[in-house]
Amino acid sequence: MYCPPYFLEQISHLAPWQVGIVNLSSPLGIALLSKVSGHLMKRFKPIRLMTFGLIVMFISYAVLGQMQNNWSPLLMALLLFLYGMGSGLFLPGQYLSIDGNCRQG
Repeated sequence: MYCPPYFLEQISHLAPWQVGIVNLSSPLGIALLSKVSGHLMKRFKPIRLMTFGLIVMFISYAVLGQMQNNWSPLLMALLLFLYGMGSGLFLPGQYLSIDGNCRQG
């Protein structure tokens, strides 16, 4: 989330508005999957969605950690979108878990 903008500006020499568009792919993934995740929690346990979301986040971020000079901005946008999708699966379950613990305590 923090490294790609610097990489795209400094190494790929993209304009700031182009960097912004690439970086917006992560919040887009969160927004799209959060709503779906809410419906999926009715069918699956939140811990399963959280685990799957964390795995997706880890894999996409691990791949992003291997950035190379010749990577296209589209590939980075796709990886950030994938990271956002993992977050969209993980975060609703996490908030539900925290809310449930606060109400019990």
